Amino acid sequence: MPSRDFPGFANYLSCGDINIKSTPLVTVSAWVWMDAFSGDQSGYLLNYGNELLLHWFRDNLNFRTGGVEIGAGVVVAAGSWHHLVFRQAGTGGSDKQIFRNNAVVATGAGTNMGTSATTTLVGNNQGGAGTFDGRMCDLCVWNAALSNGEIDALYRRVRPLVVRPAAVKAYWPLRGNALPEPDLSGNGKNLAIAVGSVPAHIADPGLGPLVPVYGG
Repeated sequence: MPSRDFPGFANYLSCGDINIKSTPLVTVSAWVWMDAFSGDQSGYLLNYGNELLLHWFRDNLNFRTGGVEIGAGVVVAAGSWHHLVFRQAGTGGSDKQIFRNNAVVATGAGTNMGTSATTTLVGNNQGGAGTFDGRMCDLCVWNAALSNGEIDALYRRVRPLVVRPAAVKAYWPLRGNALPEPDLSGNGKNLAIAVGSVPAHIADPGLGPLVPVYGG
């Protein structure tokens, strides 16, 4: 399955507001291959106006909403594919979770996202100092807390667009064969090159094809 390659030097994609403000309910899913870690901010998968941050700090994976972060000690090894899910189901003490390959690896307090976000970045932070060095595909954002069964389906390569489709705010397959990278959710949040040029990546043998239907 082809994926988008991010070479790790000031290259990233962007679109406008994906409209998940003022809510604690969110799920983000992606397949990720990290090539290398460098420095403290070692790669941002997604930055939604600093209200929702998914990134590595050194080699630990972090999930932040509303200024509250979890993930200390969550290591995702470079050089292989991982399915990552970031879910927030409310504002309770254990409502924020990180899933790595279908297992919960971090839990913490949920928080509402603020109202200031207007831009969505994929592959870097707003300051340009968090470039992601690796590959990514099937990045999807829901304004809902998916169930464990739905997350299991995503891990089994069910197409994200058929899992809770009414709640999908953006779905970028990130196949690396088109620019802008299309948003297939129907919400028009196509990802354009923000800085530099991001090359395509050819088929990866470690990822099979997507399952087109979901029976949950």
